[in-house]
Amino acid sequence: MIFLFVVVFLSFLPTITVIIWLLFGLGNYSGFAFSWSNDTIDGEDPGYQQWQTLNWHPLLMTISFGTLFSQAIVYYRLLPFSHNINKYIHATVQGLALLFSSIAIFVVFMFKKKSENDNMYTGHSYIGMASYVLFLLQFVIGFIAFLFPKLPDVPRKIIHSIHIPLGLLIYISTFISIGSGVVDRELIGGGGGGGSYGIDGWPDLYTYSWIGGNLVTLSLLLPATVVLYVVMNIKSDHHNHNEEKDKFNIQNKIYT
Repeated sequence: MIFLFVVVFLSFLPTITVIIWLLFGLGNYSGFAFSWSNDTIDGEDPGYQQWQTLNWHPLLMTISFGTLFSQAIVYYRLLPFSHNINKYIHATVQGLALLFSSIAIFVVFMFKKKSENDNMYTGHSYIGMASYVLFLLQFVIGFIAFLFPKLPDVPRKIIHSIHIPLGLLIYISTFISIGSGVVDRELIGGGGGGGSYGIDGWPDLYTYSWIGGNLVTLSLLLPATVVLYVVMNIKSDHHNHNEEKDKFNIQNKIYT
């Protein structure tokens, strides 16, 4: 149980650090808005509202994958309930992650459209979209195989053998995507938009625009490390129970 509490605690750190960074670390781009307007307000340069609305994208993605995805993995393995209850909790939390990440995808594509920027030209966008699509497929296939309508034993076991390693791959790729997205925003928010360029056009790398973003990236490593340790080294009680049940069934088949 100690690992459960540790992961739940650590999983909130990326969300907390990204909120602080988005509120205070991006200069004129800091804060949150709900507008795609690029009109000048109070003497500010046009477009800041669009960038502040875009800030929902990194926040929702961090909540989805840095917090909820981390928790969903350990909930299934470590919660002290039955296999079915743990499974439903796991699916519910993953469903919330899918909902928030879908909104985040919508936000970034709307930003690109309204600001007349190009789509899908950075490593972050490639990794991020691939991670999202794989996460979506993993959720849909897992829902059909394990929840409703629930496939027969043989195909379900085959999917289960793929579900776990693919889930870990998606989990790692989402963290890489978040980290690369932070770097993208550091280059923007730490530059002209953040007003933090130093002499000779070189950015001042010791403002919170850069330090705060780096703290977000570091905070991702903490829950990820513990989650991967749990998956690699700790089996859930209901998993051990199922293994013993399978052994018992095999022995019955041998002696009958």
